[in-house]
Amino acid sequence: MIWLSASILLGLMTYLDWNNPNPQIIIRCLVCLIAMGVLLFHFVFWFPPLEQTPVETTKTNIRSLEQALDLYRLNNHSYPTTEQGLGALRTQPTIEPVPDTWKGPYVRGALPMDGWGNAIQYASDGIDYEIWSFGEDGEIGGEGDDADIYASKP
Repeated sequence: MIWLSASILLGLMTYLDWNNPNPQIIIRCLVCLIAMGVLLFHFVFWFPPLEQTPVETTKTNIRSLEQALDLYRLNNHSYPTTEQGLGALRTQPTIEPVPDTWKGPYVRGALPMDGWGNAIQYASDGIDYEIWSFGEDGEIGGEGDDADIYASKP
């Protein structure tokens, strides 16, 4: 914080003294530029870039799939079945029950993956559904990053 105060003070002094033919103005400008460079350097390390963890990415992707599933249900009066899978959000299903009011695709691009690059799991009877990720280890159960992440619509 002292660098910020010094930079502001030097900048203000330079601005007020600008019309004075004093060679110290150039030195003040250089000191001000150096102080600003040091400040910028420190800000890069004080505020690292904000990145989502794989768990947060997975939860976000599951929420986006939930929204797409809700829109699918509004148009087709049921969720895609387990057999139809999440692919029904991208292309009209050909497996029974084939929806006659499909207005998709409900997901742009590829289906979202979990934060570790694994496919998100889905099961549904058309009325209720469950979406989940097995976590980093890709196996049922676990703790921390290996814990399963679930969402359901009863």
